[in-house]
Order: sequence, then C-alpha cells, then structure tokens
Amino acid sequence: MCVKMIDEWNKGKWIFKDIHGYGYPYYHVHPYKQKAVKYLVENKSDWVEGIIIFGSSVQQYHMWFKDLDVCLIGKHQFNDDRSQMYYKGERISYDFLEYNTMDDLLKGIGKHSDVRTHICNGGVMVYEKTDFIAKG
Repeated sequence: MCVKMIDEWNKGKWIFKDIHGYGYPYYHVHPYKQKAVKYLVENKSDWVEGIIIFGSSVQQYHMWFKDLDVCLIGKHQFNDDRSQMYYKGERISYDFLEYNTMDDLLKGIGKHSDVRTHICNGGVMVYEKTDFIAKG
C-alpha cells in the first residue's frame, strides 16, 4: 500500500477545531481560513498539482485579518485567471508562491530565513493531485 505524500507531509501538524465539518486536511488550517482554503482547493486550476498552506494560517496565533499564504506546485499557465480561486465570502488577502515541481520547492531548504524552509517545515498540504509524485 502506497502512503500518499499529503499524509506524510501533514504528520504532526497542529489540529484546530473543525468548525465547518470539512475534515482532513482542513482541520490543520486555522478556523478563520478553513472556508477560504476549501474554496481554493475546489476552484483550483487544472495545472495545479499540489497546494500547501503556510504562514500564520496554520499557527495558533493567527488573526482573522492576516493574509492567506499559499504555495502552488505545478507548471503555471499564463492565461490562467487566478481570481477564480479567491474566496468571495470574506475579504481575504492572498499571497501566492509558485514552484514548478516539488523538487524546485525542496531545493536549498534548510536556511532559517528561506521561505521554502518555512513552507516545508510548517506548511500544511491541502491538495495533492492523484498522479502527483514527489521526488527528493
């Protein structure tokens, strides 16, 4: 039996109250942002192979007015309309980072101040394409 990368990635991550009943992996995201993250996953573009939420949205100290830090894995399509992924129900600011592959994300991690290190150490994977295989 193959363990999905999302399950390994999210081991040991903080579990918040699942106020909307969305279940795994959404309960790893602060309740203030669970709706927006679920919407993001449900409205992602076809090119997206993985979505990782990082920053304060997966920390206990998150405040409702903070932005949503999102790492998208996949080869971006320039004609893609990113606005379709924005949750319309609340005013939320998004900060998107993109990497073509998991290998690109994992390159050079380990420096304390590097954003890739923060994504890999503290981020929560909320979407993994079924045929998405990580290397490295």
